[in-house]
Amino acid sequence: MTRFEHRRAGHVATTLAGFLGCLALAPSAYAQADVARGDETADPQRANGVEASFQAGAFRRMLRYNDDIFQRLQSYTLKTGPWLEGNLALFPGALAGDQSPISWFGVEGSYGQAVGLDSERYAGESFETSSHAYGVGLRARVPLHAHRVTGGIAYGRRVFEVDPITPDNALYPAEPGVPSADYQFVRIGAGFEFQATQALTLVTELGYRALVGEGDIASDSWFPNASAGGIDFGMQLRYALTSALDVRAGFELERYFFTLDPEVGDANVAGGALDQYLGAFVGVGYAL
Repeated sequence: MTRFEHRRAGHVATTLAGFLGCLALAPSAYAQADVARGDETADPQRANGVEASFQAGAFRRMLRYNDDIFQRLQSYTLKTGPWLEGNLALFPGALAGDQSPISWFGVEGSYGQAVGLDSERYAGESFETSSHAYGVGLRARVPLHAHRVTGGIAYGRRVFEVDPITPDNALYPAEPGVPSADYQFVRIGAGFEFQATQALTLVTELGYRALVGEGDIASDSWFPNASAGGIDFGMQLRYALTSALDVRAGFELERYFFTLDPEVGDANVAGGALDQYLGAFVGVGYAL
């Protein structure tokens, strides 16, 4: 072996030894860094006591009737409506520092409000329109390795109103021909939070809504024998900017399905109806 080859082999051996030494010291260095940052960063499964989010987006509503024998009922479509929503969940056990299964359970609430809505009928009339929704209930989140299974039961309400017009020079108001919705329900839901990477999480959720109130569509003026149920589905992506702050985007779908059961002499005749709300949003989330 030449002198040059000896020198190169020595250089390679020195470099390799230094590299292996760095690998040996790396776990210790990371452990010291975790201690310096505190237990919260060192434990990725630590439960947060507060989870909050705010989101802005748009939604559309579509109301359709089935088996409208006399073709008297008017379908309805709201193409685009701006929507703002806030959500807050509190987990008392985690807030108190408990990291046992007690920290998995808490309470949650949400409120959403449409802004700037307007409905226009085929004849050209413009009707003032409003919508809001809220819910409050119990929530659970169960860690599963790096992921989480979620579930909950809650009371909720979805309101959508299209008001009649009363012109100054008319004896009778102009009716929009659309029943106002006032859905009150008990929701049972479950979901899964899949942590694809350290920063990126995919969230899916599915719920069933047992309606205890329907609004105008179940009144004597529309379909007094109506019965209904509802389902919802949502999906979103969250990207963590820090351990406490994330940005998110997703969509949500709500479907309310009706069996109308008309009788002889009823003002309106149809076999069923479907009322659907589809929304997309972007937002921010905060956890503490």
